[in-house]
Amino acid sequence: MKHTNKRAQTRVYVALISSPVPGGAVSAQILTRLALKSFLGSIGQKAPKDSQSHSPHKGIVYDLGVYMPCSSVVKQRVSSFRESDVETSLHEYTRGVVSVVDTFKQGFENIKFYCAGLLPVAFCHFKHAKLDYDYYFLLEHDWLMLPTRLNATVHDILKAMEISGVDYALLQRGTRPFTELLTLNPVILSVTPYYSNNPFLATATFMKRIGSESSLCRNPKLMKDRLWERAVESFATKNHMNIAILGASLDPQIYHMDGQFFKFARQERIGPIFGLSEAGEWLNGSVSDDVMLSAIETTCLVNPGCCAPYYFRDIFATKLVSFARSKRLRGIHIFELTQMYMGHADVSAYFTGHFPGRPLVETELKS
Repeated sequence: MKHTNKRAQTRVYVALISSPVPGGAVSAQILTRLALKSFLGSIGQKAPKDSQSHSPHKGIVYDLGVYMPCSSVVKQRVSSFRESDVETSLHEYTRGVVSVVDTFKQGFENIKFYCAGLLPVAFCHFKHAKLDYDYYFLLEHDWLMLPTRLNATVHDILKAMEISGVDYALLQRGTRPFTELLTLNPVILSVTPYYSNNPFLATATFMKRIGSESSLCRNPKLMKDRLWERAVESFATKNHMNIAILGASLDPQIYHMDGQFFKFARQERIGPIFGLSEAGEWLNGSVSDDVMLSAIETTCLVNPGCCAPYYFRDIFATKLVSFARSKRLRGIHIFELTQMYMGHADVSAYFTGHFPGRPLVETELKS
């Protein structure tokens, strides 16, 4: 089924999902700045004014919705952002994100800020708020677009989605499998069985069906990211919704800066950001974000291993094991070990998401 759009302009809602990270407000600001800069400088570029394209998506309008937790108590609803509603401990974080986003006003028709503690809650806001858009682009704050690998704009992807009747197009992080090709022009779309919260572009129909026809948005037990991903994937599969991935290879088009381990990467000076010689000059403002983004992409092309989605987490697990062995630590909890290694008490953020190396560390502590 082909999608049609009768508007003079195609309206795309960009949902930026933010959250506090280890390293404080400064780290959150850096992540937000790079994510938006890379979006607007690559996939978010609009068709040139002199373009001869006859695509109905030539005129694209972007609105931005920014979702941030305003309280340490997780809430199952979204509310308009008001500074007076923000918990004291989150004031510096939210003010920092707002100040960074405000520097990107020229890239978006409208910008609105919301209080939302969980990604699925923000997702469901599309339905509850009756947002009138043609497409929806999800962007978590710690993902970067890699322009030369992506080599496509929203304009191109929408045209391919329309041709093939695709409801949801996922960007390739380097590990997502795919099967047969759907389109070759203007961009390649391939069938994939996977839904993910990684950056994606979806039709309004997809978003509304998830919110209205399923019971997902009414089930608080599914509000954890990984449970939510599998539930959406199951619903989409059962209801024959067309899910695709951009491209026909495992070459990554996006890079996960991994906000949870951003402080660790900076501390250890590793990865395609803090492992670069330009990192120090960039942090003090001597090197521009554009130069830094280009250097990050070059690093990911030359050394893709250090740009793998869980690279920092794998290194973190290795460091913990080495530290435990050097101190001859046994019989303690992994949280206690992490507190000793990192030198501070609040280490819960390192364990809120997927941590593939945890069994390795826990086995070491028991041996």
